Amino acid sequence: MRVLRSARVVTQSIRIWRSAYPPECVIPQRDAKNGRRSVVGLGIMVHAGKYSVATPNHRTYSAYLDNLITFAKWLLAREYDVRLLIGDVPDLQARQEFRDLLKEHLSLAENERIIDEPICSVETLLSQIVATDIVVATRFHNVLLALLCDKPVISISFHHKCASLMSVMGLSEYCLDINAFQADKLIEKFCELETKLDIIKRSTRAKAMEFRAALDEQYEYIFKDMWSRQSRLRRSDMIRMGGRPSRTSSSLAGLSPGNS
Repeated sequence: MRVLRSARVVTQSIRIWRSAYPPECVIPQRDAKNGRRSVVGLGIMVHAGKYSVATPNHRTYSAYLDNLITFAKWLLAREYDVRLLIGDVPDLQARQEFRDLLKEHLSLAENERIIDEPICSVETLLSQIVATDIVVATRFHNVLLALLCDKPVISISFHHKCASLMSVMGLSEYCLDINAFQADKLIEKFCELETKLDIIKRSTRAKAMEFRAALDEQYEYIFKDMWSRQSRLRRSDMIRMGGRPSRTSSSLAGLSPGNS
């Protein structure tokens, strides 16, 4: 059942991404020559109360925020700007807690380099992910959509589905367990990622295209079978009605691919 649920989540996310960026659409890219600083998207996730462990406690969440604060300060010192991302409405609370903590640790000038804009829809989330250069995220959808938007990603994994996604994308080495999360390890992985950006982007782009093609093939197979069954039902109806299609079969005919 877990596999089926994860498959449905992935399928839904790809469907949303495809509607926002269809095959003929070129995903907008940031101009690297405009003198602006590179931007790291930092996905913040609320404390779920579990984090997939048998004995959850709030200390994990507190340590998580503290380590992200350390990482954000390091990014700013490295001349990166930081864009805050969320993946669900409850994450608004975590984002606000994180912002409050940042204000205590950063100067006014540094705080101005934290980009914190409202995210009220999947489309605005996608546009904000596109506006980053690298993404470090916790929530599954932030990681998945960043990969689909061709962004190098480090996942702070809170669930086996996050680890599975990073594994299938060939990025297991950039997947960190939230229950053992340390800022110095994240910084180490980020430095590694910086040296392999082009290689990783080519690899994840190829994987995303591969999975997209596989999903298209699955849709074609599923719906082809469905239309075939409906066609057989229409023929059966016509035979029973002496060659005249019934009202039901006429309605179904209007739904066939040739009429859409």
